[in-house]
Amino acid sequence: MKRQRNATAISTRRVKPKLSAPQAAAVRTEVSRQMARKTEFKVTDTQASFSVSTAGSSISLLNVISRGETGFNDFVGNQIMPKWLQVRYEVTVGTGQVRNMLRVMIVQSNLLGTPTPADLLQAINAQISPLSARNHDRQTNYKILHDELHAVNENGTPNIVRNIFIPGNKLRKVTFDDPGLNLTSGGISILTISDDAIVAFPAIAWYSRIKFSD
Repeated sequence: MKRQRNATAISTRRVKPKLSAPQAAAVRTEVSRQMARKTEFKVTDTQASFSVSTAGSSISLLNVISRGETGFNDFVGNQIMPKWLQVRYEVTVGTGQVRNMLRVMIVQSNLLGTPTPADLLQAINAQISPLSARNHDRQTNYKILHDELHAVNENGTPNIVRNIFIPGNKLRKVTFDDPGLNLTSGGISILTISDDAIVAFPAIAWYSRIKFSD
């Protein structure tokens, strides 16, 4: 009887179905799709329009997000996971200026808060600022999602428009302190800096949207 029971057990193990690698991959894909269908996605938008000098500026794209369960930009818990980021922006030459350079960077931070231009670039407050290399000592603290230098001039190209889309696989989770809204890691911001130290500066206008789950 003992041999018979062992033989039965062995036989049972042998007939268990085993998925091939492609079948297992298909199952994982379907599970991910089902989970995505059940995930509630939300959005947070920002917009701004201002002039840019050699001092530069850095503005968070998460500054209107809030805690809660009712609004389209509310989240629950201490973290969110971006699904994608889209930024549309326009760069315009300064009034009366022959030409201007303006650099636009979109970054995600590994640190607290929103980085300053000095955190990201080696040279600021100078005409050469838009051409600056990244800050050597702090490169590992920030992931560059977009970095573009624009040259605009009064007669030929007075304005430039861009539509930037960054998928979720390029982004990491964003964490906040508890119970506040202070970013502890993963903050996303847009940096602008120009070659003009006197009025009239070049200008930028943008609208951003981040789709996320909590």
